[in-house]
Amino acid sequence: MFRQLLKVVLVITLLSQMLVWNGTTSEAASLQTGGNGPRVVMADSNELVFEVTVPTPEISDVALDGQTFQLVNLPDFVLSDQPGYPQLPQTAVTVGIPAEGDISVRVVASEVETLPGSYRIAPAGESVAHYDETGQIDLEAGLQTRFAYDDSVYSQDSFLPAEVATVEDTAFIRNQRVARVVIHPVQYNPASGEVQVYRSLQVAVTFPATASAAQQTSALPDTLDPILSASLLNYEQALAWRTSRTGDLYAPETAPLAFPGDTLRPWFKTSLRFSGLYKVTRADLQGADLAPLASAPPARLQVWKDGQQIPAHFIGDNDASFEDGEALVFYADIAPSIYSDNDIYWLTVGDTAGMRMTTVNATPAGAVTDNWLPASMHFEQDLTYLHDLPFGGNSPYPRWYWSKLSSLFTPSVTEYAALPTVASSSYTASLTVRMMGGTDVAASPDHHVRVQVNGQTVGDLIWDGKVGYQQQFNVPSSALRSGQNAITLQAISDLPGVVIDESYLDWFDLAFRQQPNASGDRLSFSVDGAGRREFVVRKLTGQDALVYDVSNPAAPVQLTGVQVTTTEAGVPDSPETAAAPAAPESTFRSFLPLIGGETPAAAGNYQARFGRNINGTTSYALARLSGINRVQPITRDIGSNLRATTNRADYLLVYHADFKAAAQQLAAYRRANGLSVAEIDVQDIYDEFSNGRMSPVAIQSFVRQAYSTWQSPAPTYLMLLGDGHFDYRMNTGLANYPNFIPPFLDCVDPWLCEVATDNAYVAVSGNDSFPDLAGGRLPVNTPAEASRMVNKIISYETAPPSGSWRSGLIFVADNSRAADGTPDLAGDFEAISEATITHIPAQYSVRRVYYDPYPADDTGESFRHRTPASTTTAIINEVNAGALFLNYIGHASNTTWAHEVILQAREIGRNDVTLMSNGGKLPISLDMACLSGNFADPQFHGIEAKMLNWDAGGTVAGWGATGFGVATGHDRLHRGFYDGVFQAGLRTVGLATIAGKQQLWASGISQDLLSTFGLLGDPALKISLPGS
Repeated sequence: MFRQLLKVVLVITLLSQMLVWNGTTSEAASLQTGGNGPRVVMADSNELVFEVTVPTPEISDVALDGQTFQLVNLPDFVLSDQPGYPQLPQTAVTVGIPAEGDISVRVVASEVETLPGSYRIAPAGESVAHYDETGQIDLEAGLQTRFAYDDSVYSQDSFLPAEVATVEDTAFIRNQRVARVVIHPVQYNPASGEVQVYRSLQVAVTFPATASAAQQTSALPDTLDPILSASLLNYEQALAWRTSRTGDLYAPETAPLAFPGDTLRPWFKTSLRFSGLYKVTRADLQGADLAPLASAPPARLQVWKDGQQIPAHFIGDNDASFEDGEALVFYADIAPSIYSDNDIYWLTVGDTAGMRMTTVNATPAGAVTDNWLPASMHFEQDLTYLHDLPFGGNSPYPRWYWSKLSSLFTPSVTEYAALPTVASSSYTASLTVRMMGGTDVAASPDHHVRVQVNGQTVGDLIWDGKVGYQQQFNVPSSALRSGQNAITLQAISDLPGVVIDESYLDWFDLAFRQQPNASGDRLSFSVDGAGRREFVVRKLTGQDALVYDVSNPAAPVQLTGVQVTTTEAGVPDSPETAAAPAAPESTFRSFLPLIGGETPAAAGNYQARFGRNINGTTSYALARLSGINRVQPITRDIGSNLRATTNRADYLLVYHADFKAAAQQLAAYRRANGLSVAEIDVQDIYDEFSNGRMSPVAIQSFVRQAYSTWQSPAPTYLMLLGDGHFDYRMNTGLANYPNFIPPFLDCVDPWLCEVATDNAYVAVSGNDSFPDLAGGRLPVNTPAEASRMVNKIISYETAPPSGSWRSGLIFVADNSRAADGTPDLAGDFEAISEATITHIPAQYSVRRVYYDPYPADDTGESFRHRTPASTTTAIINEVNAGALFLNYIGHASNTTWAHEVILQAREIGRNDVTLMSNGGKLPISLDMACLSGNFADPQFHGIEAKMLNWDAGGTVAGWGATGFGVATGHDRLHRGFYDGVFQAGLRTVGLATIAGKQQLWASGISQDLLSTFGLLGDPALKISLPGS
């Protein structure tokens, strides 16, 4: 069990404790090495043997939770970080391995010594988020470190870790598979207090038996070779195991039979919101763009969705002309997704006749068997976004909720369900309610919600924790009414040990019986059972009733033999029928076919009868031609052919159409400087990879397709030109903030769960999070912003101001202790900064700005600043002088550096970025902190986006996080970036970020930062080094 106490503790911190270092060296492993890295002893196609020499351990005391522990440190090794477990030194070695098969490791030789004495090795602390009084994570407070101690671990009488060498993970870096081998040279027995150290050891990596056969005689060079050659222990050996990009390992998406991009035929699209029958008439085909449809023989008109043709029903004389009074009718099955409420249906003119619906005789053959019809309606409004509910990946439900219940603040919530003409007979209906727990306390259960329908209690939901929970309740038919029905939820405060109970309504379903009455001359319904059924639909206003079996929406069937007559005498309406409205669209979000259509209409005195032999669930859609919905405006699509394997590009420039001019300007510049550029309208990606719907997954699929199947060499850069945000379906009224290029949201942050991860767009080789292309985004919202940022990039590369500013680097550090000397357990930011500075060549000028309110540190250095205000002034002065890089290490939120606010950039209120007047002397910002690289909330753009978009100066690019993180992980990224630039010779900012992520991946710590760190800027930006 964990004892977790939030304490202010005194930690005796050694620099080697704070720094994360991989500790591996070879003639081809300079990016991940310290001074005493591994040495290859032997390598062949079956095995690799390397030797590790372990330096003399350093032991120090540390006070935690009022107790004295010891830390064992090894220079250039990292301490393990599993909360509650003993912190012990470890290092990692990155090796290239065959593309397929498992590898194994074993220690083949070692020299071990036991340290004298008995020890209590300090446990690793736990980084936790701070929650405010409403139960939400406080983004301003960031992470806090608290004491964690696992009693079950510390009671073990055996050496930990049990294995000295392990294979911790594998990944693909483009077409090179790599493995991280972790070495644990120090073991600890908690029960006896013994510590043993492997002073030297040889480790054998055994490759699969197929390794020899998998070797190639040569390997094509790759853009990331400078990174691979500097990081793989066996780079030369691993070259033979590189894979072909066209192999099954990359799994590009299989193209459908036909898709809007194949350029072999004209394509036209319409965006539809609700499931049901739709019609295309000649009036819908006006305008020059639609002439191919209007002039085509109706028999050759085709309807498509998701690459499959949908059978349609043409109502007309079947001659060669589409004439007034004729219509092409089809059934649309709309399944709203996390990303879009609408779906796209496509029209085209085929070389052959289009698919038409088959027909089935449905002539009635007896008395009506179904005087009422089963109905089910889904009610959902997505009004509140909660990034951490539920916590975890692969949630089947979006993280959007309708309303909040709180036993203290909002103990009762009522929402409304508009029902059509419900049957008045006595029966049992059902209500299904889905909730999400918003609080989690020690007591179990900790949620109690009472459910009422129109004031009548139907049951209680009782569950535990921050999890989803749904329950079905029986509802007497007498409790339902045609029209509005009140669904009331009450938080009941009767659970022992629960002070506050908070939960969220997700959605509810109502299953009931409706009268068989058309509304707006249309009705859809489903029935279950077996045998002969005779149906009647009343309240039609005319005799031309059309009926379709839509049980299989992809293959609807037209029913013939339908009999339409005037309404029979002796079949009175229920008292509520005349006043019952159709369900208004604004009331709910329906994920099922609507009952009664979208708009009410006057009731008629015609009825339609038909009969069917059924077996199972069958669904029907009935309407008069005049009652069938017209399609939304039809637009012509220009084919893009993005799936063609003859395409090739170094630089993928994905832009929103609003920014086409800026995209063309940037593309022309990159081409003039030697890159092959593909300009892609993001809508073309949607058209080819997600049936025309906005979808981040479509962008990812396109990049994977281009990487895997386009001509060699594979693309190196992905540039996204357009801002995007979390509200894919515009639920929260962000009408002024279009989702130009949406972020990929995923639960990749260990604390916040779902955050923006543009890294998902470039991690396309293998099933891992390592970026295979250098990605970047310009978060622009207007053509003027797009032009400004593109001009910044071009001017930075072609006409930098003269002077020595390009030799300067600014290092800003947050305070490592408060004014009273209390240390910041998140890290010694000044020490981390100083260690990173050792990776900067001596010919560069380092200018420090350290916020340090602790009086005892006053040793006269001018770069130490006692107040936040003086620190802000110093930062602005240094930026205005110009610099090659602007570095920040410390705490941050979206808009602020440091809890004490040493730099801030808010939409309303203080914005220090407006004080930046550095003109063209633009630094690249490396923000080693939390959240400041966030762009996915348009009302709280991160400080990096603000500096990038500032027209009087600011920055030319910024690398930062969209989520939380810890300093040790940030440190690995930071030093890896600079090692990539100054040791491996990388000259574009995007490739340097990959070098940083390689060092992070190799270390084995803070792997979440692979996903949360992203570049705001052009990944192909050439770093303006002195003399370049």
